[in-house]
Amino acid sequence: MLVLMITAAVLLALDHRRHRRDGLDHRSAFPAAIADTAPAAVRKLTAHELFLSTSFLRWVTRRGPHGVRAGDLLAPYAPGQAAVTYGFLFDGSLRLRYGALLDIRIPADRIASVRLDRQFPSGKLAAVNENDVADMAVAGQTTITVEFTEPARYIRALGKPTEARTFRFYADDPAQAVVALRAGRSEGDLRPQAGRR
Repeated sequence: MLVLMITAAVLLALDHRRHRRDGLDHRSAFPAAIADTAPAAVRKLTAHELFLSTSFLRWVTRRGPHGVRAGDLLAPYAPGQAAVTYGFLFDGSLRLRYGALLDIRIPADRIASVRLDRQFPSGKLAAVNENDVADMAVAGQTTITVEFTEPARYIRALGKPTEARTFRFYADDPAQAVVALRAGRSEGDLRPQAGRR
């Protein structure tokens, strides 16, 4: 493990020096060197782990969930689940978030329907099935289905672009989340409605 860490550090330093010689400043050369040294999947998973650490620190210091302001309606997503999962109806869009792995935003005017719908999907995170449905399951289940008027484009966990016409995701209190989603969609004045640490 130590040899791998030393090798990675040497490669990072060499890439950083090369980018500096090519004219990048120190601040720009460092992320460029990281992009050269670590594959996209490794960078994404590392960011996810760091994000989980900050969520744990917020919980320990009693700071509350990230991005949820006073007056916002919080709908927790599986508090026993290790992964950070968010679903926000935010600034005129539905935002579904799973740690640093996924952050999907769909404009509210593309939401055709929202319903309670308990499912037990077996596919991968946010992979699209033959019916154009993507699942963001927690503990092997989803509780809410949102259908769109047109396909929503997004980037899957390890960087593959795709699109889905329907999303199914999990909420601890799905009835409350569905009511909030429907109200926000019909009123047109949308604010954050759901999330967890």
